[in-house]
Amino acid sequence: MSSQDSPLWMGPNDGPYPITGITKYLVDGEEIPMRREVDEWYASEEGKDELQVYIFLRAMQNFQKEPEDNMLSYFQIAGIHGLPWTPWLDGSEAPKNPKQKKNYCTHNTILFPTWHRPYLLCFEQLVFAHMENVIKVGQQNGEWDAEKTEMLLDAIKTWRLPFWDQGLLRKDPGDAERKYHFPKICADEFIKIPGLLPPSGSLPQIGSGASPEGQDRLRNPMYKFTFPSGKNMSELNCDYRGENQDDGTPVEFGPTKGTSRWASSVTGETWVQGQNNYQNVVGDLEKHDWYENYGDDGPLPVERQYQKTLAETMSRLILPGYLDEYETYSSAQFLDQSKPIENLSIEDVHNNMHGWIGGNGHMSNVPTSAFDPIFWLHHANYDRLLALWQQTHPKQWIKSTYNGDKKYEYVAGNWSIPMHTVVDGTTPLMPFFRLVEGRHVAFNSFDVEDFAQYGYTYPLIDRQWQVPYDENKREEDIKKITKAVNNAYGTVRQTIIKHAERAGPERGRAIRGLTDIDQNLEGNIAGNVSDYVVNVVFDRYANRGSGYIVHILLGQSSERNGKINLQGSTIPAGTVIALGNGLQPTVEGEGGCENCAKQKAGKILSAGQVLLSKSILDNIVSDDDNYPEIDRLNKVEEIKDYLTENLHWKVTDFTGRILDTSGEDFKDLRISVAIGTMTFYEEKTRHPTFANYDVFTNITEHKPAGLRAVEAASYYSV
Repeated sequence: MSSQDSPLWMGPNDGPYPITGITKYLVDGEEIPMRREVDEWYASEEGKDELQVYIFLRAMQNFQKEPEDNMLSYFQIAGIHGLPWTPWLDGSEAPKNPKQKKNYCTHNTILFPTWHRPYLLCFEQLVFAHMENVIKVGQQNGEWDAEKTEMLLDAIKTWRLPFWDQGLLRKDPGDAERKYHFPKICADEFIKIPGLLPPSGSLPQIGSGASPEGQDRLRNPMYKFTFPSGKNMSELNCDYRGENQDDGTPVEFGPTKGTSRWASSVTGETWVQGQNNYQNVVGDLEKHDWYENYGDDGPLPVERQYQKTLAETMSRLILPGYLDEYETYSSAQFLDQSKPIENLSIEDVHNNMHGWIGGNGHMSNVPTSAFDPIFWLHHANYDRLLALWQQTHPKQWIKSTYNGDKKYEYVAGNWSIPMHTVVDGTTPLMPFFRLVEGRHVAFNSFDVEDFAQYGYTYPLIDRQWQVPYDENKREEDIKKITKAVNNAYGTVRQTIIKHAERAGPERGRAIRGLTDIDQNLEGNIAGNVSDYVVNVVFDRYANRGSGYIVHILLGQSSERNGKINLQGSTIPAGTVIALGNGLQPTVEGEGGCENCAKQKAGKILSAGQVLLSKSILDNIVSDDDNYPEIDRLNKVEEIKDYLTENLHWKVTDFTGRILDTSGEDFKDLRISVAIGTMTFYEEKTRHPTFANYDVFTNITEHKPAGLRAVEAASYYSV
């Protein structure tokens, strides 16, 4: 199929492409369809949902087959995020110097979450157009009659791009405990849809190749993306070098023709065609396969590696009381004199997930990540987190001006934003346009604040089409969201209350950190506990632009086979990940991402955070009936001594190979500990509060890259 034969085709000079969202079937006053959790949607046995899955998969197959020169192809839409560093339908001219690598990247700026919102809308709108076309062409080709056509059209009217809730702890059949999960729709190369495909069903077989599993299965377009022309990335002007291999040589993405997640090898035919070792993704969320696990007596038990900090992090990204200002919530850029808790951000957690999903593959590198089909489910989740944060922070959004404040300066610029621009809510989110009275107008962050106008919403956020949000519902809606978040993600609260209830009234009050004054003033306080966080400030362009991981460990570790070897009771508490970003030269010696190079030169640092309280609780709390030292979380001096002795960190690449951080490249790495107070309540409809966080440099300053007392005042305000 040539580009011009495609039902959805635009040439490079045919733009802009207007983005409206999926609105054509909406009726005034009726409920706006929700983007749903992907596993809940995919596993649903409702007839409409099964039909949606069927048509969605066929549409994704067609979308991915569109020739690369079609500006509305999957290849081109993914390329907006990075490679092949070319303009997309916005009138920008390619740089005259072919070694100049511009893009539309807004990472490490306060535009990060708002720019990705119209990007997702663009993708969602195109997928839906392909879904409609599958139904139309199916009737024309005699695959189904007019009655089934209407049935299918009716089914897809409520489809919206699903999201992957990465912080959801779920107990599947056969599980002993709640665990994180990987989307089933992305796990298997071939998918069976019972009741729909022949010979048992009434809808035709989908297939881009013979399935070894039988004729009632289809090749899964969510498993990986294969470039439709059969060319590799180099031949498509997408040369890229990723993180180093064990022998120190960079990973070459140029030969690849398909996307990989945790490839078993980054050379050979498997790497070229693409490999999906999705089991390693859940391994990262649960037990971190970067580590060697050998003690004096042999391999250590897997269970000792588990940690559940991701769920607690999701809670703090949604509820009031922790990240309450848009500027610090939105971006992983480190801002001098920020509060100690503000090292956490929606971009920071998003970065970690990219690395955990991709491993040594495409998702771990910003310029290649959007080629992986799971990218869209991943980013839909962070748009959901932003939407929920908006609901619980109704007066917070990006400002219309920052009056030249260089904290918000976009040093590098991109295709549309000049270098050293102080960005704000009016900055165009290029290359995305909407139609206003027949004119193409570039989106800005204010245009995407009310997401419901683009025909979608999320669970816990009920909206009606063309009906403004009723502020009289705000308080009740915040309570509804808070209850759901406490139930789903509040792991510290759940742990303390569970053990306090089992320990009995008197012991339980001590565990919760309650005093007589607390009980008299606030009879519904469930607990006052000290909260511990590790803050990491880093140069995301260290390691020559290849991705790397800062591992936060409780306990001693050694080195085995070039990797971190856990010892004794060592707990991997969490990680902060710097994604691969295109700074490395390509194989021809050309420069990488220009934005990245300029941020590197401008010393634009990034920030991340690891929550320690759950790891401390899990390490100290015993499962027997005595619960020794469970209330130790509030014995701050003891915990400070414990952290001084036991808190350590290592830096590795994505293969787990330990990196030397003693040189110039990692000179800006700084790690510190902050301690404050978290108060939580009996009522699940009340959100926790966080207060009085101080930085304790005596825990870290004697360790390499530890924040020193003389530096603390220039880093954090207390």
